[in-house]
Amino acid sequence: MNAIKTSSIAVTMCCLALAVPANAQTQPYPSRPVQVILGLAPGSLMDTAARIVAKGASQLAGVQFVVENKPGAGTMIASSYVAKARPDGYTLLLNGVAMSVNPSLYKEVPYDAARDFVPVAFLVNAPQILVVHPSLGVNTLAEFLAK
Repeated sequence: MNAIKTSSIAVTMCCLALAVPANAQTQPYPSRPVQVILGLAPGSLMDTAARIVAKGASQLAGVQFVVENKPGAGTMIASSYVAKARPDGYTLLLNGVAMSVNPSLYKEVPYDAARDFVPVAFLVNAPQILVVHPSLGVNTLAEFLAK
C-alpha cells in the first residue's frame, strides 16, 4: 500500500499533464470534477489504487477526481463508456491487462484499444499468487500440476 501512496503523487502529476486536450482551453485544467472510470467492482485491488490516486489528484488539482465503478463484461462496459466520452480529459479510464486480452477472448469488442485510448501512466504492479490447502501436499506449481 505504501508503494501505491508513494507513487500516486507522481502518477497524478503525469495524469494531469498528459490528460489536457490538444486544443487550448480558456480555463486551466482541471476546472471541474474529473471522472475516473474503473471496470472492476468496488473493493478490488484496482478500486483501492484508483481511490488512492484520485484522492491525491483531488488534493493536487483542487477539484474532485471521482472514481466510478462500471464492472462487467471483462471491463468492456467501462472501456466502451470512456471510448465514447468526450475527449476533453474529464473522463479517464483505469484499466489493466483486460484491455489487451479482450480482443482475443470476444468476437466483438466495442472499442479499439490502439485507436480509442492513449496510455498515460503505469499505476500498479500486483503479483498474483496461487494457494492451496496444506492437506493437498504440494509445494510447487509443478507438484500441483502433477496431481
